[in-house]
Amino acid sequence: ESWGTAYMSLQDALSAAVAGDEIWVAAGTYKPHASDRSASFNLKSSVSIYGGFIGTETNRSERNWFQNASVLSGDLSGNDSGFSNNGDNSYHVVIGADNAILDGFTIRGGNANYNSGYYSYGGGLLAVSVSPTIRNCKFVNNASAGGSSSGGGAVYVRSASPAFINCRFVQNQASYLGGAFFGDMSSSVTLKNCLFWNNTARLGGGFATMNNTA
Repeated sequence: ESWGTAYMSLQDALSAAVAGDEIWVAAGTYKPHASDRSASFNLKSSVSIYGGFIGTETNRSERNWFQNASVLSGDLSGNDSGFSNNGDNSYHVVIGADNAILDGFTIRGGNANYNSGYYSYGGGLLAVSVSPTIRNCKFVNNASAGGSSSGGGAVYVRSASPAFINCRFVQNQASYLGGAFFGDMSSSVTLKNCLFWNNTARLGGGFATMNNTA
């Protein structure tokens, strides 16, 4: 494939991807859907997604994810102001998959505020019984506010062993547990060279764990 024949949307590229594929994503803002809050970017098993490209590169090493921001946004209406006006945002911006890689993205504006199932957990990323690798990513202004046990404003992990490498968690919030990150139900989480800053929750503004999670 080449940039000249690139898919028109990230969702189309994900739909067509098969195990072993790499998806390169140019700088810009990408939303899971125009209006459906329950839609997410669903990672695929053994598919790697890399952001931070201009759209002319021929080698992955040429990208610059700091300079060329590839943003996965749950702000479907494009009207967020911090945590204001986010009532119509995506419940989860990204849903993980086993052996998937997400590298070089900003994940922002998820709002898991519905008190049912997992819709009150993991506004930025939901990983339940799957173990993706997340690298060089920034989670910002994601929230969980669906009920008395809601948690993981940016990330919720349950019964999984994901890895987060060179990631930043900035200004995320939860109404109860883990403003940035909530690990639950015997999960084993790897965090390497990650920064947590200005995240808020009733318990564990940056990070919370329960049920034998380490």
